[in-house]
Amino acid sequence: LSSAASDVYKRQDVYVEMFKDLTDAINVLTPLAENGTVLMGDYDAVYGGNTQKWVKYANTLLLRLAMRVRFADEALSKQYVTQALKHTIGVMTDKADAAQMSRGAGFIFRNNIHWLSEQYNETRMGSSMFSYLMGYEDPRLAAYFKPVDANCNFGEEAFDGNEYQAVPAGHRKGMNDTYKSFSKPNITEDTPTYWMRASEAYFLRAEAALVWPEFGDAESLYKQGVAMSFEENGVSSSVDSYLNSTKVPTAHQFGGSFGGNFGTPKAVNPKFEGNNEQKLEKIMIQKWIALYPNGLEAWTEWRRTGYPDLNPVQVNSGASNGVTVEKGIRRLIYPTSFYDNDKNKEIYQDDLEPLTEEELNEMDVDTSDEDMKQIDEPEEETADITDTTDATETTDKTENTDKAETSDSSAKKSADKTETSDSADTTKSETKTKTEK
Repeated sequence: LSSAASDVYKRQDVYVEMFKDLTDAINVLTPLAENGTVLMGDYDAVYGGNTQKWVKYANTLLLRLAMRVRFADEALSKQYVTQALKHTIGVMTDKADAAQMSRGAGFIFRNNIHWLSEQYNETRMGSSMFSYLMGYEDPRLAAYFKPVDANCNFGEEAFDGNEYQAVPAGHRKGMNDTYKSFSKPNITEDTPTYWMRASEAYFLRAEAALVWPEFGDAESLYKQGVAMSFEENGVSSSVDSYLNSTKVPTAHQFGGSFGGNFGTPKAVNPKFEGNNEQKLEKIMIQKWIALYPNGLEAWTEWRRTGYPDLNPVQVNSGASNGVTVEKGIRRLIYPTSFYDNDKNKEIYQDDLEPLTEEELNEMDVDTSDEDMKQIDEPEEETADITDTTDATETTDKTENTDKAETSDSSAKKSADKTETSDSADTTKSETKTKTEK
């Protein structure tokens, strides 16, 4: 917001406009897709002009947004879930449907996670991902992460015979050779950067079917989601054996001066059983694992549903801004330009109105001049470098401001600077209770 202040849009209005924009794009592209038209193939770095794949991507994105608002506006959610799933072309169903950037339109895109890991040493496996992959004996482990290097004294042997180790979430240990030797993401500079994959579509459909059975069989879609994730990652292990297992997440702990006991997620196995809330938790755990390394989406879904249970951050540096270990980072701080003059302060106040009393209490909002002054004076930052990549990447960077990202996919991250802005999604999850924002 500049000094020439513009209006702030309400969250629900933003979502309604996104639904309209996607619908318009789908309506334009569908006739072309049905006729097999190739559109601007030489300039399309994602699909090479394949209009059918663009429509599938648009429908799947529509499905993602529709499920995002489920706890805030169930009728709106169901309306667009129906539109996406009943469309003649439909959503992503195949590995080849993935929207990704690698090579196309004469360009070569280098994977930024590889650069962060290999050049900056900022990315390693995160604590929660370690607990789930090791505990479940998940065959995607080696596809996601490399074993520890030869200098590591704290590797833990996995079911595949290799040793792995992860960096604790939200630590304050700074750069050190111990964490540097831990498991890197198994990503090369040529690995595609995925925007969306078919496995996510299956998990979205599984959740929709759990709520509205007319959209299919939730268990079957859950299984298809896991199977597709295995296929996307080149894993040939038995999906049935994996999903019938009673294995649960393991504790993350190791010795030495940088070690400790870093937590154990609650004991949930992959078998699709229990009540609907328990089944939702299992869908979200597998979705969180499959989303790796898309940290931002995994974090957003964790905020929306409260699942999966993640290992806690070691230091909560965002407590003064309302961040809790249990809920993690919920929002982003408003920039000072939102209240740097009387006109902007008025808009800022209007922007706070849609927030619930609980949200305002979490933010500890006081718009007095003294409070504004306090907000304007940022705390001194301490930069922890070693990042952890948990399930969602190395890029769960939206949030750990300790600069020790724990891409625990969605992670309960600590934050020097967090909190307060009308974040994009229209839903909020308490640990188990879903409340409308």
